Amino acid sequence: MPIAPNLDPANLLPQSESPLPASLRLSGERALLRFHELTRENYTTERFLSDSPTADTLLLKAIPVENDRLLRCEAASPALVSFCSERGIKLANSVYAEQATKLLEIALFDVIKPLPFLWAAVSQLVWCCHVVLGQDDDYDISLHGLYVFYVLRWMWRQISQTTHRSIDRDFALRRILDIKEEIDAVRALEDSPALTGAGKRFLQELFVSR
Repeated sequence: MPIAPNLDPANLLPQSESPLPASLRLSGERALLRFHELTRENYTTERFLSDSPTADTLLLKAIPVENDRLLRCEAASPALVSFCSERGIKLANSVYAEQATKLLEIALFDVIKPLPFLWAAVSQLVWCCHVVLGQDDDYDISLHGLYVFYVLRWMWRQISQTTHRSIDRDFALRRILDIKEEIDAVRALEDSPALTGAGKRFLQELFVSR
């Protein structure tokens, strides 16, 4: 059975010219344009919530990501404040939001960018962000991405063990190796003082799972 480091690079590409994630992303962007007259270039949360493609939005910072895209860190705006208030979500004030935005930029370039698959995913899928105040019993939302990596690793293992096509098996093995490297790179999170108690327990259980 081939091992990932010795695979032919030609076999490491997705087998479809229109893989499912890209298809979903494009269909979502088409719907955004059709119903709200918004694209990635002019999208803001205020414009989406107010259904006004020209509504003003105050940016705390625009962080450059892959392929000349920008991740926009937005300040509180009328429609966003109303949306959060109706749902019991507390937005950070401008001082905390600006501090958090600086930390976000550091995390993007120092932690996420060295992990190519994660960096590509964030660059494509994350357009805007807002700083909210977590409650004591909130789960750590950032751990969701790590959980997804574990689910994907399980999926690729199933494919590598059941497929009859060597090209599919080779691609699955390579993805398993990539995911393992990226999971190992963030194991230090387990000792992070920023995690809640629930977040630490979740991470501990996740790291020992198979």
